[in-house]
Amino acid sequence: MSGKAIDYKVILKRDGQTQYHRMPEWLPPHLIPIDGRSDDDLWAYVQKIAEEINFFDAGTLAASGNWKDFFAQNYASLQTLVDKKAVPPHLALLLSFLKLYNEPRHLINHITKRHLDFYYNEVLLLKKNPPVSDKAHVVFELKKNSGNTLLKKGSRLLAGKDDTKKELFYTLTHDIVVNPSKVTGMRSVFVD
Repeated sequence: MSGKAIDYKVILKRDGQTQYHRMPEWLPPHLIPIDGRSDDDLWAYVQKIAEEINFFDAGTLAASGNWKDFFAQNYASLQTLVDKKAVPPHLALLLSFLKLYNEPRHLINHITKRHLDFYYNEVLLLKKNPPVSDKAHVVFELKKNSGNTLLKKGSRLLAGKDDTKKELFYTLTHDIVVNPSKVTGMRSVFVD
């Protein structure tokens, strides 16, 4: 069970049919990328693997160390060299490869979404429904000693704020006359 507290007030306000709570937060495919490494992580990987690759001397053709000295800078200092346009050629070649690698990384990280889109759209031939706005039942109460009041179709009602602090509005779908009458009791008749 997650460590998040459940806000029961929100649950009790909902009728259970709104679209807000339908998608579980762990379900979107972009949350767990296949290759989630950043450029900094890739640079650290290059530094680690450079220690494992032998460097061969051109004159003797014998292994004489490894490649770690070529990639000794950290990624932040490398970015300052890029900003100054003073990157050594061997690092410029590697950086251009890493920059080009972003495209296949993006494609592989979105393969789950593309697979789901293909499955639902091409295999099952499902079509996306247009968005449906929320509906609410509203109870109006007049001030004391007020007469009948007409509320026109299209009148906007302020409904508070959503999770992103954006104000929510509902619009009346038809004209309504609000009057001071109240239901004082309900009865049923049983006929045998």
